[in-house]
Amino acid sequence: VTSHHGRIKVQLKLMDGVNSDTVWTWNAIGKRSGAWNLDKNAPEAKKGFLLNHIISDLLPVREGGYRYSNSDPVTGQAAWYDLRVRIEKADGAEISEPQFETAKRPPGLFKAAILTQKASYDASGLADAFKAAFIEAGGEIVSEQSYFSGDKSFFPQLKAIKKAGAEIVFLSGRSPDVPTILAGAEYIQMEQPFCGNMYWDDDLLLNNAGTSIFRSFFCAAFSATDPQPGTVEFIEAMNDRDVSPNSYTALGYDAADLIIKAIQTAGASDRASILQGLKQLETVDQITGPMQFNVEGGAIKSGLILGVEPRDGRAVRKWISTAKGE
Repeated sequence: VTSHHGRIKVQLKLMDGVNSDTVWTWNAIGKRSGAWNLDKNAPEAKKGFLLNHIISDLLPVREGGYRYSNSDPVTGQAAWYDLRVRIEKADGAEISEPQFETAKRPPGLFKAAILTQKASYDASGLADAFKAAFIEAGGEIVSEQSYFSGDKSFFPQLKAIKKAGAEIVFLSGRSPDVPTILAGAEYIQMEQPFCGNMYWDDDLLLNNAGTSIFRSFFCAAFSATDPQPGTVEFIEAMNDRDVSPNSYTALGYDAADLIIKAIQTAGASDRASILQGLKQLETVDQITGPMQFNVEGGAIKSGLILGVEPRDGRAVRKWISTAKGE
């Protein structure tokens, strides 16, 4: 199909319901190969097409040298009408033209696998949430595997994940299984990073997981390097009691602090008064960050992404980013 502006190679069918001198088309189904996370040989790239290549952006020059936009005067969309074209039979392969170099995928991980602990409501819920968010962000789940806590071998699941070509693995579980799974991944030479939930925020887990943990990361509620008010004092208080400062101890501390503030606000310590006091609280600064309550009573607060690095023969948490609560 050739116009004064350009030339394209497209599919064509005859239709009795259209004027013999009219070309009618469905448009906007052509995609560059590699775009939208499509395979390089996807039909949208090899058979789909756009008319934009034969339509000028501007109308012919008017008096004074001015050129109006070749677009609909109401919507502003490109004008796909009033264009004279010539149609001739094309030779060669049935591939639309023009074709462009496959778009390079932006930096990131787009193929994930999920390994979930069975018979665990919270593990299954976290896996479902990860799956929905990953797909919504444009990713693909290439393998879903599961296990029972206490299983002795995880090689079948890990080998299936490796074979599926996953670029990252979401491991929804806790000790003692997670260290065994990560050590198994190291044994079969899996190079994919693993990501996990807050159950990973545990010294015993991190120091028994092998070197795979050093290219992995997990979500948490607290980081010793997070500059929240009171963090230094909290860490010192935990160390004085030989307690590891992690997400669990920080959340426990914040929960007690929240109850105390609610009692102070309400002026009473019975259940009904505490609930009323919680409703009256606005933004509360805590060890795990500022927190608010929504109209349903749910907490709105930020979360952390932590990585792990080796230091003096031990696995040490490192802050990567903070995700703001909504």
